[in-house]
Amino acid sequence: GTPARDPVSIAWDQQGNRLLLLDAGRGLFSIAESSKTPVPVPLRGSGELRSAVAIAVYLRNLYLLDPAGGEIWRYLPASDGYDSERTGVLGGADIGTATGLVVDSDVFVVDQGRLRRFRGGKETAAMLDGIDQPPKAPVALVEDVQRGLLFLADRGNKRIVVGDREGKFVKQYRHPSLADLRGLAIDRKST
Repeated sequence: GTPARDPVSIAWDQQGNRLLLLDAGRGLFSIAESSKTPVPVPLRGSGELRSAVAIAVYLRNLYLLDPAGGEIWRYLPASDGYDSERTGVLGGADIGTATGLVVDSDVFVVDQGRLRRFRGGKETAAMLDGIDQPPKAPVALVEDVQRGLLFLADRGNKRIVVGDREGKFVKQYRHPSLADLRGLAIDRKST
């Protein structure tokens, strides 16, 4: 019975075995395989944020990218959602043009033509060291945790860029069918 708006970001909650979807109205929805019906999930204070452009889940915590506010917010899980006080991960950073987010023990942010990593709230050295040309119009970022690889959909250069979590460029995939990239997902069997 809760109206949803256009989807903004999705994230897989492995421990909860569900897909979380953030919509344009900053509503959060859960889609579990068992129910197949989206269920509204409480997200405390989302209307107070300056922006909300991407979400990620790590160890059941929800992370929300608020570039206009210069912050990535962490919400601890509550009984039926994320109705907890949020805490800032970066302490205010210049991420005003960030569009993508991946979180593991570090925080990775897509920010225009750069892939940035924050460890303990501090930015580390430049990412994708050794790449032939920087990303141009990146649209999505996903991580293969088992292999320690990050995949970046680079729409502007019509490719998928692969880097390791320590900052090195690993490889890239180019193909005419990648000309209109809008998102990215990986299958552990094919990476």
